Amino acid sequence: MLKTFIYSFAFLLAIQFYSLVSAAQSPQFKVYDNIGSSFVPLGSNNNNLAQFLLKPNDFDAPVPSGTITTIYVFVVATLNPPNITFTNFKVRMGMTQDQNTPGSGLTTNISFYDSLKVVVPAQNKVMSSVGTWAAIPLDSAFYYDGTSNLIVEISQSAYTGGISLRVNDNLTFGNRQIFGSSGSQTGSSNTGRLNFGLDIIPGVMPDMTIDTLITDPSLACDGNKIIRAVLSNNGNFDIDSFKINWELNSVPKPGISFIHALPIGASDTFIIDTVTFVQNTPMNFKVWTLEPNGVSDFNPTNDTVIQNLIALNSMPSASNIVVTTVGNDSFHFSLLNPENIDQYLWDFGDGNSSILADPEHVYAQAGNYVVTVIISNECGSDTLSKNLDLVGIKDVTLNSSILLYPNPVTEILTVQSTDRAINSILIYNVLGQVVYEDSKAAQSFAIPVSEFPRGIYLIQFTSNKKKVTKKFQKL
Repeated sequence: MLKTFIYSFAFLLAIQFYSLVSAAQSPQFKVYDNIGSSFVPLGSNNNNLAQFLLKPNDFDAPVPSGTITTIYVFVVATLNPPNITFTNFKVRMGMTQDQNTPGSGLTTNISFYDSLKVVVPAQNKVMSSVGTWAAIPLDSAFYYDGTSNLIVEISQSAYTGGISLRVNDNLTFGNRQIFGSSGSQTGSSNTGRLNFGLDIIPGVMPDMTIDTLITDPSLACDGNKIIRAVLSNNGNFDIDSFKINWELNSVPKPGISFIHALPIGASDTFIIDTVTFVQNTPMNFKVWTLEPNGVSDFNPTNDTVIQNLIALNSMPSASNIVVTTVGNDSFHFSLLNPENIDQYLWDFGDGNSSILADPEHVYAQAGNYVVTVIISNECGSDTLSKNLDLVGIKDVTLNSSILLYPNPVTEILTVQSTDRAINSILIYNVLGQVVYEDSKAAQSFAIPVSEFPRGIYLIQFTSNKKKVTKKFQKL
């Protein structure tokens, strides 16, 4: 299969013409020998196709890189004029580094060039002029790099009349065409340089840049992330289609084709895929753009980004709640296999709570309690529960003997014990930070809380080596 390089894109020209010929028009750049003719492919047979190879030095002046908007063929003669009609008249173009079509002289069974870009889709055409250039405006403009050799393919499925084109069979040019049936994969190669012209807008080339990769949600936590690429149009032509190829940890992934308008100077984000991240496991992405508007990018140096992305944290987790007896009525609570936990909120099932990681708690009386703990971090939270059946333990009246008022409170929180001294008091905020401490033994306390920020606080009392925790709200 012959390799070609295609530089064309779907740029719709708002031009509709009735004839192949525009009178008194002359190409900006042309190949013209004023000798030779051929009825291939527009007057020899139905379903005829011919591919012509043209070199930059064939033209009467250097052709710059840019956008080809119109091509020309020179009509030598017509059969049965004045109305020459073609069914499914079609033009495709491409570029190649080949210097000639294969063979020397007439050579059969030659593969046609593949992957050419359709610049004039199949349609019915009418021609009525002769002895002049026939202008063929392109429905899809074609990008030319100014250095490669052009391939121009012309085909039709049927015609009435027929025309001959100016084709020079000078042997010094070498083989310059492949012709045959439009339904075949192969044809015959031979001499014959097409007299050809073109109009071009210099310097109009696509340049798409990939700027960076972003994830949704962020990489603060692991899990499934939508990977997006930020793309920009840095060229001087609007882009309406392109492709993205990518690799993950050096493994190629399926490419993606986009139909999306990206005007000159614009940027936008495009979804590549959803990828599962594991905490602290690097993920290496290589992402690159290609074929803006179906052609090669004018500046390929900015088409690729390589990024290592790492999820820094994970959801909090633990296997189970572990309960250890400290005394006859006191218990120590902890978690088995705790990971990635920033905050704890224990509920001991008797109206008391704690925000410590490994709290101790004294139950006032026997009974069945459901102990729960909410563990959390920036990635989310999880809840664990455990049933605790306390049978035959000594009743403890510390919890009921301590009065806490007013609750909610604005200025002074009063703490009063009705039957025993309180040895110490600790107050925690929701972050587990100690915001107040008093270690003197007394049965009553007046705690100033006016400077406390609004919120929920836990107050822990110690009396005779027993602890109890209560909750209050600061307004």
